Amino acid sequence: MDIEIAKFLTSSAGLELLNETCNSDKNAFNLATYLRTKTTPEFAAAISTIIDLRKKGLKKFRKAEKMLFTRSGLEQASAEEISNYRAKRFKAAGITKIADLCCGIGGDSISYAQHLEVTGIDLDPGRLLLAKHNTNIYSVRNNFNTINSDITQFPLNDMDIEAFFIDPARRTANGKRLFHPESWSPKLSEIENILDNKLANAGIKCAPGIDYLNIPNNAEIEFISFNGELRECVLWFGSLKTGVNRQATLLPSGDTLYGENPEIKTGKIKDYIYEPDSAVMRAGLVELLGSIICAEKISETICFLTSDKRITTPFAKCYKVESIFDYKEKELKNKLKEADCKTVNIIKRGVGGDIPTLMKKLKLKGSRHLTLILTRNFEKKVGIIASPV
Repeated sequence: MDIEIAKFLTSSAGLELLNETCNSDKNAFNLATYLRTKTTPEFAAAISTIIDLRKKGLKKFRKAEKMLFTRSGLEQASAEEISNYRAKRFKAAGITKIADLCCGIGGDSISYAQHLEVTGIDLDPGRLLLAKHNTNIYSVRNNFNTINSDITQFPLNDMDIEAFFIDPARRTANGKRLFHPESWSPKLSEIENILDNKLANAGIKCAPGIDYLNIPNNAEIEFISFNGELRECVLWFGSLKTGVNRQATLLPSGDTLYGENPEIKTGKIKDYIYEPDSAVMRAGLVELLGSIICAEKISETICFLTSDKRITTPFAKCYKVESIFDYKEKELKNKLKEADCKTVNIIKRGVGGDIPTLMKKLKLKGSRHLTLILTRNFEKKVGIIASPV
């Protein structure tokens, strides 16, 4: 981030102008015009951007209306509840002092500094100014100090810390996602070099779609979902490991699933069908869940489970099966009409086709809201009309 813009945004004049205009009822054009009468075009554009990002930031931060963001920083930031969860893991491991490498705008540092002494290190001095402001908004500034440096060159061994956390940049300057770990900044191999020294206690945030082949062998893997949406993967090392290989964590409940997968049967679809949480699926723990709730798979390659009993579990959505039929698109409308369906939530897994296109063809006129599951039982394409339990 441009350092002069960062200095302006964190200055009393910049913050005063932000507070004045944040809740303005002016449209975008009139607001931009007004801002240009108050400051330079560059600063006016920065203020407009912050106003927009604060609104979006409310989905992740409860105090977003007072925070300062960069667009990429907000996009990559974890939801506050996830950072809080990670902070408690550091604390439970007995860690008291950590380095937040590539701390950016300080999203994670805010949570960590509520429990620990935190040193935020980042290559961008502008982002560090924003991080200082944001930690101050949460009243944890006294537990947060900053260092402007390239973490791949900084002598971390000389620091008075016990562990580190890093969320490497996984987007290009124009916002494009970078999926391969060696295209991140810093690269995963560079982070592993840091792990090779005495700083072996660490957490590394990764995109949840990371290829298992790219994960270091000595890492404990945790997939985290928030309100049912898969949000991130964290690799844990050293004393932060809990002794499990893979773990699925559901937030905000905090429920966790881990263990070895047993063999479970594949059977015909029964009275109830279960859709495992996204973290459970990504962690590859569907069979473990199936054994816990006494359910069978419906296919060797599809992550649905089925049972003749209704079992309550936080790790899966449960649906009561109303009808099962051979999946032929031209018959779907008749089947849904027979079920008196007005609106439908379509879940597709293991079959092709486009959901929006299919929705347009249905033209439903009934009175009920139902779920339509299009999938395979063994290798046979089937449609399942069901209702959420």
